[in-house]
Amino acid sequence: MVDLLLTRLSVDAFECAGDTRDANSIADAMCRGAVTSGATVRQQVVEQFNPHGVTCCLVLAESHLVVSTWPEYNYASIDAALCNPALDVEVLIEPVVSLLQPKRNQQQMTTTPVANSVASPVASSQASTQARAVDGVTPRSVIAVDSADATPDSQVRVLDAVETGP
Repeated sequence: MVDLLLTRLSVDAFECAGDTRDANSIADAMCRGAVTSGATVRQQVVEQFNPHGVTCCLVLAESHLVVSTWPEYNYASIDAALCNPALDVEVLIEPVVSLLQPKRNQQQMTTTPVANSVASPVASSQASTQARAVDGVTPRSVIAVDSADATPDSQVRVLDAVETGP
C-alpha cells in the first residue's frame, strides 16, 4: 500500500524572454501557482541579488517551490515538489513558466511512492519518472535508467532541451 506519493519537477528554463530580474513578479506567479494547484503556502522567502538575479522560495504544507534566476544568461531554475498526489506539480509551476517565457527548457519529473510511511529499499526502488511537456515544449528524446540497476537518485528520465513554437 502506498501511503505517500512525492512528485518532483525540476525545470531548467533557457533563453527566457520574460523578466528574470523582477522578484515581486516571480513571487506573485509562484503564489498564483500555489493557489491554482490547491497547495498551502506556509512561508515565502524572496531574495533580490545585486547586481542581478533572484531566488524565491515558497515553503508549502505539501513541500516546496523554488525559483532562481540568472538574468545575465536569460536562465532560470525551477524546482517544485508536492507530497499530495491529488495536486498537480505542473499546475504549480505553470504561472512561473508563463511569466519567464523560456524559448527552450529541460526538465525532469520524478514520482516516488513510500510504502507504509517508511522509506524502504523496496519502496525506493519503485521510484518512477514521467516525462512531460511544460508550456507546450515536447520532448525529443528520453534517457531512462533501467529499474533493475536504479538507485533512488539514478532513476531519472531527462528531456532534451527543445525549442518552443510551431
